[in-house]
Amino acid sequence: MNRYNQLELFGGPIAGYDPKKNRIAVFLRNYPFEVFEPVKEEFERKRWKLLKKDGENRKKRQEKKTGQESLTFYEEDGELVPTEETLEIMERESNAGREPIDFYGCLKLFTVCTLKGVTRVTDMSQELEDNPVYEMECFHEEKPSYGTLARFDRLMSKFGLWGKYKEICAKINLEKGINKIDHRLIIDTTHSKGNGKVNRKVKKCRECHNGDVRFDCPKCKDEKPCDEPELTCDMSGIVHKNKGNVSKGVKYQISGSSVELPLGVTAFNGSGYDGGESFKKHLLELKKEYACYLAQIREIYVDGIYNSKENRRMVKNIFGKSIKLMSKPNSGKRKAKQLQRRGINFTIGKDGKVKCEEEKEFTFLARELKHERYVFLIANVEDCLNCEKKEQCCPDSVKGRTLRISSKLLSLYNWEDPECRRRYPKKFNIRTVIERIIGRGKEILGFARQYKRGKVNVQAFGDRIVGMMNQIAYIAYALGNPERMLSLKYFWRS
Repeated sequence: MNRYNQLELFGGPIAGYDPKKNRIAVFLRNYPFEVFEPVKEEFERKRWKLLKKDGENRKKRQEKKTGQESLTFYEEDGELVPTEETLEIMERESNAGREPIDFYGCLKLFTVCTLKGVTRVTDMSQELEDNPVYEMECFHEEKPSYGTLARFDRLMSKFGLWGKYKEICAKINLEKGINKIDHRLIIDTTHSKGNGKVNRKVKKCRECHNGDVRFDCPKCKDEKPCDEPELTCDMSGIVHKNKGNVSKGVKYQISGSSVELPLGVTAFNGSGYDGGESFKKHLLELKKEYACYLAQIREIYVDGIYNSKENRRMVKNIFGKSIKLMSKPNSGKRKAKQLQRRGINFTIGKDGKVKCEEEKEFTFLARELKHERYVFLIANVEDCLNCEKKEQCCPDSVKGRTLRISSKLLSLYNWEDPECRRRYPKKFNIRTVIERIIGRGKEILGFARQYKRGKVNVQAFGDRIVGMMNQIAYIAYALGNPERMLSLKYFWRS
């Protein structure tokens, strides 16, 4: 038999299909999708309210149209009968409802397509057409059309249900012990290439500001263009990853644990400041979703851009006074400073490193609490003892030059927990966990690019990726391969 003809007998055995070796089947048959029943109930409830509202609006439009359009009737057996044109007008505004959506089937399809890095609904619909395995494993009845899949995604995003899906996935792993939050929480920012133009107005606002149409916008006053026009995507902005990498896109605050599993994600404008209001919003959302699991954290590891007095104070206000914000020094726009001791010049770099005029580095030794000074010692004693200027710099010193610097000159360091301590870099290396989490999402799950516009859709996209990574970890753990729960491609292999 021709191998292409074998695929026509859908419902029977498919050539070369082994559920034990197919990762799509392994994923769908081993994850308990019934845990998303609360999401399904809310989905149906919200959808019913929306359809009811649409029905009421259609009824109003029908009543309005029947008064405006000419409805013609003719008399038959003493009764008025509508003509065919009138019947068409009445049927156009019918209040008939939509057919129900297979919630679990659509949810399964979205998750397995994300597993293959397919994130657009158009591509998912094509995957469903090309792969009979998708239809067999996800849908028990007729497979949905593209419109049904698009409507499912639109409703899930509009009502914030992808966020609840993500929360359920993460909490299951926390309850099962798959993900463990010790005393550390790791947060970083990443970006995803956006789809909309930066600061591009919607058509109505463009026409309004160009003066091509009447000022019918509710934001316009006194026949003047509105001060706050609507944008095609309020999330797209100019992302400066570094001097050589500038692109349009959106940004995400993403948090994870030392087990290398993500917990939460918050989307914000690509041009926004990473360590500002978006950081506070993300912390508040984490506390709201995982309050009981975050009670034991003592340290929050972040990038240098978050290192500020305001953020340290904010973290303590949200999680408690005992919480420490662990970060690298934030050089920002600081400039190098010069000191002079015994006629020798010393330089304090904008990154906080201390050097003498002979370019010899100093290391942190201790703090003088009484005088609020940092004590630095020469890194290599031999360099100091063999220096030509030793007699001028430190003639009586046996261990090399000791330098005391006021804490005001090194304001980039946190006085309570200085980042210049010797053990601090080793402790701070735990932050690379979040980089690996982001890397897996971008390289394998399609997190590198955003195809939809608007805050609701951008946030939903991030939630779906975070939830999917937690689902994969659950499957690997359930199959007895916990060491493979971070391997998104080979989580199912023994």
